[in-house]
Amino acid sequence: MTRSPPHPASTRRCRPVPGGLCSPFGQTGFPASGQPITYAAGPVPQLDTVVLDTDHGCEFLDAEAQLQRYRSVLDRMESRARPEPESRELIHRIAAEL
Repeated sequence: MTRSPPHPASTRRCRPVPGGLCSPFGQTGFPASGQPITYAAGPVPQLDTVVLDTDHGCEFLDAEAQLQRYRSVLDRMESRARPEPESRELIHRIAAEL
C-alpha cells in the first residue's frame, strides 16, 4: 500500500480565530471551546445566541451565564491571536511554501 502525501490543510502552522486572525499551533494555553462555535450577536444583547456544532447536531445556547462564558473565550482568543495583517502574511507565506 502506498502512502499519500499529507493534505495541505493538515500541515497548516496556524489556526484561524474570529476576526480573520491567526494563532500559531505551537502556542500553549490558547483558549478554545473544543468544538466549532458561532456567536451570533446583534444590537439587542438579549437575543445573542451561541451555536455549537456537535456530533449529535446543533446546540443553541442563550442563557446569560453561557453567553458570558463564550464571550470570555472569544475575547481571550482574540487577545492572543496575531494581528490581521500579520496573520494574512503568515498564511500567504505558508501557502507559497506548499
